[in-house]
Amino acid sequence: MAESPTAACGGCAHMNNNITQFSLRKPKAGCNLVTYSCVFCYTVFMIQIFGTNKSFDCKAAQRFFKERRIPFQFVDLKEKEMSAGEFDSVVTALARTEGGRDAALDALIDKKSKDYASIAYLDDSEKEGKLFENQAALLKQPVCRNGKSEATVGMAQKIWEGWK
Repeated sequence: MAESPTAACGGCAHMNNNITQFSLRKPKAGCNLVTYSCVFCYTVFMIQIFGTNKSFDCKAAQRFFKERRIPFQFVDLKEKEMSAGEFDSVVTALARTEGGRDAALDALIDKKSKDYASIAYLDDSEKEGKLFENQAALLKQPVCRNGKSEATVGMAQKIWEGWK
């Protein structure tokens, strides 16, 4: 009797003899290795880190997740800013923990930024639009999002510990 093939997940190192629980993932450009992704990886959320490559806090956040082997996606705000839906879900998730949408927007604003003067004296109704337009210059970094329900601003390792 022939042995069933064993596959290993490239995302979580999950091993399984049942090949039907795995799906083929596209290899990265220039890579000849074929990787599989298991059904368990598809049910797990993806953590996103929004920031810039020059930010030391963003580098520390990436290192935090790498050391714990938690998969994440880094989005460089200088190359690609948050979409309207992503920005809204971050603000909504922060509003749950901060106590309101205005408090969440204040938490997102980097008060040490050289462009802070452009947003400091605006009405609360105008701050959200201005912050959305100038994400790379005005957002406190890193902004970490765990699915659509949880988000943090700045270094929040105690909260990240609960994210898997």
